[in-house]
Amino acid sequence: PDVVIDNREVFYLHRENDGQEIYFLVNPTYAVQKAQVSLPGTVQPIHWEPSTGVERLIAPSQVAEGRTHFDLELAPVGSAFILVKPDSGLRVIDTNLDIESVDENQIHGLGRVNEGFVIIEKNGQQQRLPGDAEDAFPALTLDGEWEFQTETENALVLGKWLVTHETANKPLDAYTKTEAATQDWLSMVPGAWSYQLPAEPEEEYPIPVWYRISFQADYMPPKLSLIVDGFAGLDWSLYVNGEKVSSVPIPCEIDGQMKSVEITPHMRKGENLIALRLVVTNPTDGLLDLLKLTGDFSLAPQVDGTYVIEAPCNSLQPQPWTNQGYPHFSGRAVYRKRFVLPESFAGQRIFIEPQMDDDVLEVLVNGQSAGVRLWNPYRMELTNLLKPGENTLELRVANTLVNLLEAVERPSGLTGAPKLVPYRIFTFDLTSP
Repeated sequence: PDVVIDNREVFYLHRENDGQEIYFLVNPTYAVQKAQVSLPGTVQPIHWEPSTGVERLIAPSQVAEGRTHFDLELAPVGSAFILVKPDSGLRVIDTNLDIESVDENQIHGLGRVNEGFVIIEKNGQQQRLPGDAEDAFPALTLDGEWEFQTETENALVLGKWLVTHETANKPLDAYTKTEAATQDWLSMVPGAWSYQLPAEPEEEYPIPVWYRISFQADYMPPKLSLIVDGFAGLDWSLYVNGEKVSSVPIPCEIDGQMKSVEITPHMRKGENLIALRLVVTNPTDGLLDLLKLTGDFSLAPQVDGTYVIEAPCNSLQPQPWTNQGYPHFSGRAVYRKRFVLPESFAGQRIFIEPQMDDDVLEVLVNGQSAGVRLWNPYRMELTNLLKPGENTLELRVANTLVNLLEAVERPSGLTGAPKLVPYRIFTFDLTSP
């Protein structure tokens, strides 16, 4: 192989495009992976960030036996594009800093150390360059409550139904009313109706089938809608608390093929019952997907594993929203916090280091965007957007649709308190004798 990696968990692809060598390294595991990478030739490795186009020097690196060696750390299921540039004749072979740039006159780096250093190699000679010794200031941990606001609707996802086939001459109330007798109904989950029966149906298709499911509400949202998705059959009709829903289905924001039906006028505090009539035409028909109720609300867990609809949360801890009232939420939400910038941060480069898993993040400072990160690392510089005194920080987070579509309660949002971290600036003059 032209690339040598000392960690068997890390894989690579090598391509050439327009004369540029491109190495794509991948960590397919759910743990951080560190590796030493060796590329052929005497080259300068560059880390290219595809979401921003930024190229960053990889330092330190060493050359031995005609190959260039450097260390690389990949986040869980992370990856990196490595480009190679011609060797400049000047190489940083060791340092305790993050090197930002190297030219024939100066080396610039950032660090959280009291005394920074670089060891350079030029024309076969090595030289150690020390930095000034100063105390590193502690980071500011932004813990405690954050303001919280969703930008898309929350969801309550339900998936355990009572089901029965329609019997001739039986009144409508026997299927749609809360107090209807259901001891002979079958318990089912989303899927083909006939495949969950204890025996083949006695009736000939088509067969009218009734589904019932209930939910609790301690709060009345301004609007509550049902996403109509995965109905396989004909002539469906919907009842809420015994009343037929006549709202016209409209395209859902999640997927234009899904429909959304407003059920707000039929809702009430306490127990609510949804009854759905569907005519199945073959063995694979039925209610095939989870029921999704959407609106501006939060959810409170119950001892039996169910949830109760409650008022929206206006503040959260810097932890996943999944555990704080939004277990099925898929969309965008904002964590917001006001803080006073420490005077000790003056004259330093300031970065935010959020704790997140793998959602998408946009950071705004005093209303201005500092940038977007699609994946780890989420570290972002805020230096030019911060001001002395009070500042407002907003973290806009977007997760995937799996929480809503599959009700897996995949942790989303912040996983811990973000930190504002000051980095000292180190400059090494290469022109001095």
